[in-house]
Amino acid sequence: MLVDGLPRPVDTTWLPMMAAAAETAAALRDRATCARLHAELTPFADRAVVFGDTTPAVCLGSMSRYVGLLAAELGDLDAADAHFDRAIAANRALGATPALAHCRFERAAMLLRRGGADDLRAAAQLLTEAAAVAERCGMQVLERRLHLLRRDRRLDQAARQVIPQPKRRGAPRGESGAASSRP
Repeated sequence: MLVDGLPRPVDTTWLPMMAAAAETAAALRDRATCARLHAELTPFADRAVVFGDTTPAVCLGSMSRYVGLLAAELGDLDAADAHFDRAIAANRALGATPALAHCRFERAAMLLRRGGADDLRAAAQLLTEAAAVAERCGMQVLERRLHLLRRDRRLDQAARQVIPQPKRRGAPRGESGAASSRP
């Protein structure tokens, strides 16, 4: 069933699919799709995103994270901050450590863009926490995102300096924490 071109919830796969769509639209900076998804997903912001019909096998964390990504891309940084704050609390309560690390990173990146008086200090703390989890859990994608954030030309030099340097030890590991054979 479609409403304005967006599939409506009919089963347990809808919310995870919409979370993936939100992350993709924000990454592609597709403002029109972000606006449509933001309007559609905001009522679901207090939900946990899980895969699985009878037994949730994978938890992607709080939907507030994805709504925060959309709000940030739409330029509503205060709303994005509030969504990320709720997502961080929810992910901590869920024990969704990888989702918590990604959410801390995304909130910090948004704070660096916003550039308020206390934003640099808060971003530095969030990035330090995200980097520690990324290193401990072998989250190479998040480590790469930290590296790319350091090179983001939209950020001023002071903002770039709060981004932690990666610590490389041992064999590279995948997002699951398993050793990787890739260089």
